[in-house]
Amino acid sequence: MKTLITILALCLIVAVGTVQANLSNVRPVGFGSSSELSLQQVLNNITTSGFVDATNDQINAAIFTNQGSGGAVATFVIEIAGSADSNTFGIYDYFDPSKKAQVFSGLDTAGGQKLISFMANGDIKVNFITVATFNPTVQFGFYLDGPKGTFYSEDSLNGGNAQAVILRGKGAEIQMPGFNPGIFSSDEYIVAFENAPFATADRDYQDLVVHVESISPVVPAPAALALGVIGLGFIGWVKRRFA
Repeated sequence: MKTLITILALCLIVAVGTVQANLSNVRPVGFGSSSELSLQQVLNNITTSGFVDATNDQINAAIFTNQGSGGAVATFVIEIAGSADSNTFGIYDYFDPSKKAQVFSGLDTAGGQKLISFMANGDIKVNFITVATFNPTVQFGFYLDGPKGTFYSEDSLNGGNAQAVILRGKGAEIQMPGFNPGIFSSDEYIVAFENAPFATADRDYQDLVVHVESISPVVPAPAALALGVIGLGFIGWVKRRFA
């Protein structure tokens, strides 16, 4: 009896971890074509000390929240896609993915920087201009929109396909275009997208690369709560059935 309940509790913990990730553990990163830089080459070009690994520095998270300051800074690293002039990048509301806040457009170039502010009422401001209103419980993912479709950091919104890789800082020194070098710390992330549908994509994840700081990965609350209720109900049934 006690052994069975313990096993169910462990299964619940594993399920919650899966909700947090919502993507595969590591996405194999291609090397691009002979005429394009690979994602690793893009990272090498902005790294001045240490090493940022396009594969091994990936994190198993898709949803984020802002840190205590209420704001996050996004810096445009590079855009290699053929549809660069038409692509847009931004964040979407985890609770309603149809709500999007555009951060960069096709007119932005390497080194462009935007301040994203998260207001108490759910308003999202980009460079102090309100561009969307999210659920006040701030949980967001990243999206890339262009002629070939709209793609999200959550695999489930891409039909289960991996369209983005997210790397977490581990202390290397990097230099954004036009800025002095700085430490790529653990509250900083590089978001790199594939801009074509997964079935036909080259899967090099260097079509658009953005650096975002002052954010943290989260376990999405509704999904985690739902699993918790299901798990507790299941354990209660076992008690009634075998007591």
